[in-house]
Amino acid sequence: MKNFGRYIAIAAVVSPLTAAMAAEPTSPTACAPPPPPALAREFQLGGPLAYPTFCAIPPTPTNVPAAGTFRAEVVDTRLAGAWLEGQTGPQTWSLTRTEDFQSTAVREAAPPPPMTPPGEADTEAFVAKAKAKATPPHKPH
Repeated sequence: MKNFGRYIAIAAVVSPLTAAMAAEPTSPTACAPPPPPALAREFQLGGPLAYPTFCAIPPTPTNVPAAGTFRAEVVDTRLAGAWLEGQTGPQTWSLTRTEDFQSTAVREAAPPPPMTPPGEADTEAFVAKAKAKATPPHKPH
C-alpha cells in the first residue's frame, strides 16, 4: 500500500501518452509532412501544434559506416601513429639542441663587409674609368 501513490502518479503520466499513441496513424505513409515555416511559429508560442508526433522522427540515416568499418579505420590510424613514433625515435621533435643549431648557423653565416664611404680619389678613379669606357653616340647620316 505504501507504493500506491507512485502507481497512481505513473498511471497519470502514462495514460495520456498511450491515448495519444492510439490516436496517431500507424503507417509511415500516413505521416504528414513537416509544417510550413508560417506554422513553425506556433510551435514556439505553444499553439495547437506544440507537441510533435512520432511521425516527426526522421528516418534512420543510410550513409553511416558499419561498426566494423569504423573499427578498422581506428585500428589503421593507431597503427600509422605507432609506425610514425617508431620511425622518429625519442626526442626527435624537441627543442633541446636549439642553441647549438643557432650558434652553428651564426658561425657559418659570413657577415657583410663594413660599409665605408668612398673617398675623393675613389670617385675620380671611377669617373676616369667610366669616361674611358664611354663611346660617343652615332651621328645620323
